[in-house]
Formats: sequence, structure tokens, C-alpha cells
Amino acid sequence: MSNVITQACSQVDNINYHNGLLAKGLGKGNYRVVDAQELAAV
Repeated sequence: MSNVITQACSQVDNINYHNGLLAKGLGKGNYRVVDAQELAAV
């Protein structure tokens, strides 16, 4: 999963990764990073 996070961070400007979230900034929205098993549970 770390390759996915690294790739996402390199493709999106000004994005940070912290505690399972890819964050664009305060009030600008976040993306939750999950694996296939977690996604199936949602």
C-alpha cells in the first residue's frame, strides 16, 4: 500500500499523508486510504 500512497502524493500537488488520510489542506477535503478488505466492509 505504501507504493499507492507514494504515487498519489507525487501526482497531487500539496497533499499530505497522516493517519490513513491523504489531506489536501484544512477545509479542502480528504481521501481515506483503505485496502480491499476494509473497502468490502464499508
